[in-house]
Amino acid sequence: MSLILVVTCFRWYHNTEILPNETSRTLTLRRITRSFHQDSVSCEVSNTVGSAKKTLNVQVQYGPAFRTLPRDVMAETGKEVTLRCDVNSHPPPTITWLREASTQVGTSGRVSPGLRGSRGPTESGKG
Repeated sequence: MSLILVVTCFRWYHNTEILPNETSRTLTLRRITRSFHQDSVSCEVSNTVGSAKKTLNVQVQYGPAFRTLPRDVMAETGKEVTLRCDVNSHPPPTITWLREASTQVGTSGRVSPGLRGSRGPTESGKG
């Protein structure tokens, strides 16, 4: 009868960097932020017989944040105005444009009121 000693070793990676102090079978990522979104985490396990490695992508859920802040615009009567809402979130946001805080005029990141059938600017400056 022979005795075979099999030692199991765990190694963890964040993207391609080894996490030197992480050698157990579980990994806890603390204080996750949106910067971790789409990063990869790999677990490599080995023993005297062989090794295996599995990689997964981190999907962080976070609320909307403006990439660029919306700006006030001025328009001449009868001209077109395009408004932009440039936001980032995961899952992707639902964007709703309101006119005078009650009438919906669009549901995308960009709206041209003249093209959506809404009234354009009037002489008094109110749409």
